[in-house]
Amino acid sequence: MSSYHRLWADVANTRADVADGQCDATFLPDQPLALPDALKQKPVMHWRDVKAAIRHSAGFFMQRRLQAGLGLDWQDSETEEPFVLAGLEAYLLKEQQLQRLLDAHSGSDSDALAALFDQFVRQHQALGDLPVNALGQVQAQRLNESILPLLEALQPFAEREQAALQLDLTLASVHPELEQLLLEGELNGLVDGLLLNHRVGGLRGRHILDVWLDLVFGVAATAQTQVQPQAQSQPRSDTSLRPDTAWLFGISKTGALESLLIRAPEPALASELARKAVVFTLQSWCQPQPVLPDLLFSLASSEADQHGKLIERALALEYGELTDEALLRCLPTLRDDLLDDAYSARWQADYQWLFEPLLAHLGEPEDDTTCTGKKS
Repeated sequence: MSSYHRLWADVANTRADVADGQCDATFLPDQPLALPDALKQKPVMHWRDVKAAIRHSAGFFMQRRLQAGLGLDWQDSETEEPFVLAGLEAYLLKEQQLQRLLDAHSGSDSDALAALFDQFVRQHQALGDLPVNALGQVQAQRLNESILPLLEALQPFAEREQAALQLDLTLASVHPELEQLLLEGELNGLVDGLLLNHRVGGLRGRHILDVWLDLVFGVAATAQTQVQPQAQSQPRSDTSLRPDTAWLFGISKTGALESLLIRAPEPALASELARKAVVFTLQSWCQPQPVLPDLLFSLASSEADQHGKLIERALALEYGELTDEALLRCLPTLRDDLLDDAYSARWQADYQWLFEPLLAHLGEPEDDTTCTGKKS
């Protein structure tokens, strides 16, 4: 971002020449900002905002507090292969096709799969997402084959009833200016106490943390209040609605199926973690925090003698958490700070509350009921 709007130039602690776009600037206020007036007048927060702040505090601070965006200078660039599916475009097409197959409950029926495949190809050729003729068929076939392992893993759950819960949680002592705060949110993909989640890509720390946070919120909220499942005609008790495990599926870069089981925390721990997560989000409203979920998860799940190599590897990546534009603007010294062993140790300790309980609740199923979605 080469220029700053004058309305928030002072908030960003920039000089006038920076506000006019004459030079780059450090994007960090000298002191934390006050809580937004709207939040103090109506202390209600959505759980998705909590997850967004923990996933990317600097981006949350810029977009939500400063109302600033960095993706303004889009330029069209021609390529020699305009129909090569890559990045976000490929991800969205894979997710769309996977959901189509799951909704159809086609399973291993070859005729049904072939019909859905032909429909998918024709639709996206008409939309211009795929090239016409045989080339479109080839690229669509590659895409289809890449999601088959995930389809097979999720298929046993497709015909089972999935509940979507609307939840709320009232928290006290989260900020000196707030007597209490109402936390609202929802959980989707609940199957008999199992929180089902997937992505048509690899599983990184941020994705695992996202699912863990949903477990935390689900357990804390159902322990405090009575909830009504949207997919059920009759009310059920809080205990029966409470998620007890989460199952996360993904696909590695090599095309192999990835899966991870996370056990739910006890209600007391879940309530405390939810409170800490809200406190962190309020801090992110006032000042960007140096949280890096992918790197922190890697460090927390590895031996101490590997930490230096993991940090150096993260710093060397061309695209990643440490090259994010919002992070570089808000926390320009963080990359150098992480190379200091003392700082790195303090930084990791600051987020032990987030990752230590998560690692303690990772596990393997005792039998195959979780994998198949069937109980004997």
